[in-house]
Amino acid sequence: MWSDKFVLGIEKIDDQHKKLYDAVQEFLIAISEDKDVAEIKKMLNFLANYIFEHFSTEEDYMDKYEYPHASHHKSEHKAFTDEFHKMKDQYERDGATKFISLQLEGWLFDWLKKHVSGSDAALGIFLKKKL
Repeated sequence: MWSDKFVLGIEKIDDQHKKLYDAVQEFLIAISEDKDVAEIKKMLNFLANYIFEHFSTEEDYMDKYEYPHASHHKSEHKAFTDEFHKMKDQYERDGATKFISLQLEGWLFDWLKKHVSGSDAALGIFLKKKL
């Protein structure tokens, strides 16, 4: 769930984080309520595209302002994207099994909270000095 403690002070990134948290929450609610498979797949596709858009935004800032920890931060994005697509493919192949649902639920929110409050917070501090 989104909290103001995740605010970085970079409006574009903060807005994207809020939208991402909302989309993840809607997706997890849809899974828990056994929504239609087509609806859940649509949500997964939206998340995949939005995650790409968001990571691209952050990485553009990193490149433009020569963020010294960009390589590590980008590697976190890649690891997340790879794992997300692996789970997405498994979901599309096997459906909403209890295992994949619980795995997605725990992993998505946990990763987002850790990444936003850790790596993204450090990026936000750096960017506020540059903007």
